[in-house]
Amino acid sequence: MLRDKTGASFIANPGDEISRTTPATTTGKVLRIGVAGVEGSFTEMAARMHCNVGGLNLFELVYLTATDNVLVSLETGGIDRAIFAIENSIGGVVREYLPAILKHRCKFVTTFDFEVEQVLMVNPKVMGGQVTVIISQGQALAQCQIHLRENYPDIPQRDYIDTATAARDLRGGKLPRTAAVVGSRAAARLYDLDVLAGPIQDNQKNYTTFIVAERLAE
Repeated sequence: MLRDKTGASFIANPGDEISRTTPATTTGKVLRIGVAGVEGSFTEMAARMHCNVGGLNLFELVYLTATDNVLVSLETGGIDRAIFAIENSIGGVVREYLPAILKHRCKFVTTFDFEVEQVLMVNPKVMGGQVTVIISQGQALAQCQIHLRENYPDIPQRDYIDTATAARDLRGGKLPRTAAVVGSRAAARLYDLDVLAGPIQDNQKNYTTFIVAERLAE
């Protein structure tokens, strides 16, 4: 469910396929929205839901992976709007958010909550007993500690810049073949990975709060 300050809500299954084509039925300026993630990330899905709820039809998502990159682009005019995560109901404050907003100037427009479902994904034909390392963004790992400790107590966990980037890099051979990644079902589908288990977050009602920001008027 997505909720914003207007009280509007939008309910969808977190694993639902997200269209990656920008509607072109409206004439006018295309709003460039920078997201702290890549395709298949929760930030991408949250951004698309936010545009859906707000009736925004003409937009382009710019994938900038990290919050700092998003705010640099916002300040320098590369994007018109920024969307990034600030807090999760299980994992707490998103660590990269705080230093980023202290370094950059922007205007906060609104915040909204997005329901997050985490899954554990692997390369095709890799079995659970073959997993040698579990990789994801630290915030995502923090949301799934009960499952990971119960099922993979001796497997090391490794922090990565983004959940969907980890999924993409696993499939692309940049990570160990027997690594497992925590992230979205959409990322598993997009990068042709197998889902070992899910949802695996500690609390089934798991929400991440996102900020929508714009450039300060000159």
